[in-house]
Amino acid sequence: MPDIRSQMQNRGYRESTPQQQNNQNQNRGNYQQDRPQYRLPEDYLKGGYFDEKANLKERYIAKNGDSDAIAKQLGSERPAMTNHQLRRFYGHVRAAENRLKMTGNWPAVYVDLKKLEPFVSEAKGKGKIPDLFYTFMIRNLAVVKTKEDFMNGFLEHFQAVVAFFTYHYPKK
Repeated sequence: MPDIRSQMQNRGYRESTPQQQNNQNQNRGNYQQDRPQYRLPEDYLKGGYFDEKANLKERYIAKNGDSDAIAKQLGSERPAMTNHQLRRFYGHVRAAENRLKMTGNWPAVYVDLKKLEPFVSEAKGKGKIPDLFYTFMIRNLAVVKTKEDFMNGFLEHFQAVVAFFTYHYPKK
């Protein structure tokens, strides 16, 4: 059975170079000094969430897909992601979904989603979330442009990350 590192590398996640790690460590202290850092695959979210038939791409929700790999890595980075922090952001997204269902006012909900950018930036600045989660949120929020992107793309993908995180780290 392949180990997690080779599985993630096969999906396009790559370790940072030693120079990149040193730069990161100088910016945040040296608590990550000996830990490899993974990035999202280069083709992550290229072309959006949907295939040519307007179906959600399986890689964003499937076991051993991007959601699963992201969830695994979130729990092992420093600072490690906690259920509390993950659910804090997921709760904001679900509240936006409920508001959209109740009001149908996509422009107002879109602004609510964009408010996540400063919230996730603050959490990163305070060292409460790993860099991977910050990157995940910023990249996903940049891709969301329409109600369909949000409801059928980002929401489904984020839900899969939360589910896989809970599966891999039930007590975090």
